[in-house]
Amino acid sequence: MPEGLLSKEQMVKVLIEVHLNEAKLNQLRVPRDSTAKVYEIMERELLKHQGIEDSVYRKSFQYYLDRPMLMEEVYTVVVDSLSLRERLLNTK
Repeated sequence: MPEGLLSKEQMVKVLIEVHLNEAKLNQLRVPRDSTAKVYEIMERELLKHQGIEDSVYRKSFQYYLDRPMLMEEVYTVVVDSLSLRERLLNTK
């Protein structure tokens, strides 16, 4: 892994939160352009909360996109984690 990029574990953590934010936005009944603006704010806050610079996230995301096998590994964990959360919520 090149220096200055997010590890697989960090990328998984960020992407889980990104997808949870997207799910929250999908529940809103607002125009698409408004959703995009809100998403930008949510993403900025997410990265700030996790102590990740926007540029590092973008470079890391591109790094994984350019390496489909690595991205698949990351998304396998993301999907499994989100599925587990959903099952746990449905059992309550």
